[in-house]
Amino acid sequence: DISMGYYYHSFKDASYINSNFHQISACVGKSGRIWSASLMGAYQLGTSKIVYDYKDGDEMKTRELSIDNKQNIAVELSGSLKLAIFLVHAAIQYSGPVSAAAGVGIQF
Repeated sequence: DISMGYYYHSFKDASYINSNFHQISACVGKSGRIWSASLMGAYQLGTSKIVYDYKDGDEMKTRELSIDNKQNIAVELSGSLKLAIFLVHAAIQYSGPVSAAAGVGIQF
């Protein structure tokens, strides 16, 4: 199996929040009767800008926060195993820090 995708997310709240995120990804995988595995690679860009006003004593001030995605590359390796009606899944991802996830589900 081979797939490619594009993801875009935008969130705006008047002049307070402006957030944009783009991701281009490619995934290759293989499925057997009781197992599956996949490898995903992605290039991502993200920016968020938050502006708010606050009161410091009697003076009103404006604060601006900018958050930019510093790690543009993401890689994920995942696999699953079907054991009767149970599906065991695990994944590890690198996009700066390494993260891992695991779970068990029921599949009919």
